[in-house]
Amino acid sequence: MQKLDQYVTANRSPDDDFRLKPSPCWLKLCQDQAYIPHTAGMIPGMYFSLDHFQQLREDPRLKGPQGAVRFAYDNVPSYLDNTMFARLVETGLVGTSGTATELVHQQVVESFNGNKALALAALFGEDMPQSKRNTEKRDQLRRG
Repeated sequence: MQKLDQYVTANRSPDDDFRLKPSPCWLKLCQDQAYIPHTAGMIPGMYFSLDHFQQLREDPRLKGPQGAVRFAYDNVPSYLDNTMFARLVETGLVGTSGTATELVHQQVVESFNGNKALALAALFGEDMPQSKRNTEKRDQLRRG
């Protein structure tokens, strides 16, 4: 992912569409769920650009009692939830542009063909996800 971000940064063109973050690599951490219902809804989680994720890995607020890094709703200072991330993608403010789009496509195909490894991470914690808190706040405001 780091090499992909570096390649995209080095090969940007002035003609590429504007993006808040020109790098294509994002991570989503989700809670471990034994059962995921068949639904069109998105599983709650935290979205991070690669460099934001790497910065947080060094953040002392995310260090657990044994010194390990712990990503949880109660200690991560900022992240994008499903609603915000989807809206940024929908409006074209996040995503690939120019040569990055084809390169990312190639990387995904290679991963699925077994030529590359994919890494997964899980988000643990009992706190309510930001997306649910935001929905509750909006519902309360509507009710007055």
